[in-house]
Amino acid sequence: MSYVDIVNNILLALIRASREGNWLLHLHAIRAMIPWCFAYDKVNYARYLPVYLAEMINLQTDHPDVHQGLMAGHFSVQLSEGSTFGRLPVDQTTEVTINKDTKTAGGVTKISLKTGAVNRFYMTAEYRCSFLTQLKSMVQLNKTTFHHGELQAPRIAKDEKAVSAVQNLIDSWNNPFAEKLLSAFQQPRKLPMMLDGTCSVDW
Repeated sequence: MSYVDIVNNILLALIRASREGNWLLHLHAIRAMIPWCFAYDKVNYARYLPVYLAEMINLQTDHPDVHQGLMAGHFSVQLSEGSTFGRLPVDQTTEVTINKDTKTAGGVTKISLKTGAVNRFYMTAEYRCSFLTQLKSMVQLNKTTFHHGELQAPRIAKDEKAVSAVQNLIDSWNNPFAEKLLSAFQQPRKLPMMLDGTCSVDW
């Protein structure tokens, strides 16, 4: 099944590559993803992923300094020192740091409808994030111990529920090798007969 192959060979590999900072595993997962992009008619990914893979492979000769940094795991960010498997992709790191610290009640649309005010809000986002981080450090609001979100009881229950849903879906599909279906096909079928005793089915 393509879904199982994509999850096992690509999705989990990409997550592990980011968590461990393993650049070679990242490239391996990208290479395995390309045929599926063509198979599922994902035009943009099918068009640009081969170019991305070729450029990343040639970094060792074209830009050795950048390649050395990526091999050292600098394509993902380690926010907490308490987890060796807790690196995050750069875009996700931005979401949980700058974007999170600059959020307000109701979002940006509730601040102002004026273009200038919204522009000032975004232009000063990184500074407000820095000030808020320093304020949390001063009042000791930063967590000193590491607690991974995926190891918390609500997340574990949610994951178990999702796995059960997928398992129930697969179990609901018709299995051609199931005993009930095999026994149904193996039972002799009665041919419809006419009143004169002849068979009504042309073989």
